[in-house]
Amino acid sequence: MGTVIISFKVLPEDTSIDLKKLQEAIAKKVQVRDAAEEPIAFGLKALVFKVFVEDTEGGSEAVEEKVRHTPGVAQIEITGMDRI
Repeated sequence: MGTVIISFKVLPEDTSIDLKKLQEAIAKKVQVRDAAEEPIAFGLKALVFKVFVEDTEGGSEAVEEKVRHTPGVAQIEITGMDRI
């Protein structure tokens, strides 16, 4: 089996959330390859991540579940998956 790179967007609960701390908390749960901030609207920013996971059944669901249960995360949206 190979490796898959998953791209996803995380929306914080509100604009008062420290995005650097949220990014660090997520990085402790999943293997982050790349992270960036993306402006959404009215001062709200999303965090955009790329993570590596093994190409197994349920790999993306496991990542989504870990990130979803991070304090400060309101929503997660998987935006892409590619084999590498």
